[in-house]
Amino acid sequence: MTNKIQIYTDETKANDNSFVIYSMIYGEPEHISALNKDLKKNIHPLEESKKDFKRLQANKVNESNWKTLGKKCEDSLDKLIEYVQQDKIGFKFLLIASKKDDNNIGVLKSLFKKELDKEGSSIKKQYESLDKKDHPAIYHRLDQLILYFIYRDELGSEETKFEFYPDSTGNILNYKEKEFRATGSDNQSADLKFYEYVQVFGNTVAKAIGESNFPGWSKSKQELVKYEALKWSDSYMIQLCDIIVNFFYNHIRFLAGKSEKKYELKSNALTSRIGLDKLESKIKVAFEIKNNDVSCVVDYTLMSFGISKE
Repeated sequence: MTNKIQIYTDETKANDNSFVIYSMIYGEPEHISALNKDLKKNIHPLEESKKDFKRLQANKVNESNWKTLGKKCEDSLDKLIEYVQQDKIGFKFLLIASKKDDNNIGVLKSLFKKELDKEGSSIKKQYESLDKKDHPAIYHRLDQLILYFIYRDELGSEETKFEFYPDSTGNILNYKEKEFRATGSDNQSADLKFYEYVQVFGNTVAKAIGESNFPGWSKSKQELVKYEALKWSDSYMIQLCDIIVNFFYNHIRFLAGKSEKKYELKSNALTSRIGLDKLESKIKVAFEIKNNDVSCVVDYTLMSFGISKE
């Protein structure tokens, strides 16, 4: 197995915050690069032909534009499946009830706060070396990195080095060039740019997680070698993650009884390419229509589906 894996992620929360859907696409850098080029070939003609087109955004796809934008989404999914079948790329999406997701994040942040109270803790040294006004920017990266902390064992071997690219918006993108004074376990300090600091911080937290033996969480001594937040409009890989998340959300709506044609189109586009039969009965039990949209009514529901590289 390769020594380096790139992970691209996106997420969406339910309108009533009752559940969250995550998607991950991962693979060796050369295969990710090749898939990205194929996605560009598929999507770029639209960028040139439509002046108001700002990349492929799945939530803008509906019945009226299905033959254009919908077709591009389907072609992008086909290209992903092609790479998966060639054992070049893996993908995974997760449907998690908010109470379960909040519990996972709560476990992580409880560990973090415990480390801050521990004398000599590497997390304590790194975090307290920051200006207090910058604490939230680092603290809230834990929410993004939780997928890496939980699932990295499934995505690579003990020796795998990971690059992590989450979809991000807002002020976090403005931190890219900001420098932080980082203090390591050896008490040596260095100036690091924000993304470099998050990468170092992520490894420190991952080590603490491994020592805490959380059930179901990764324990391997893998290394995060790069972190970079991406704006969806600047990344074809993030746009593909967005298609998976959005189409699965609309698949849930369709199974729950929502009758708009776009729900059926997106559901069929996904299920005709990915076998989701085993999840159908679980979805029907776990969701119902409330306030004209789907709501998760089963606490701690956790469903995951993916096709992994061998």
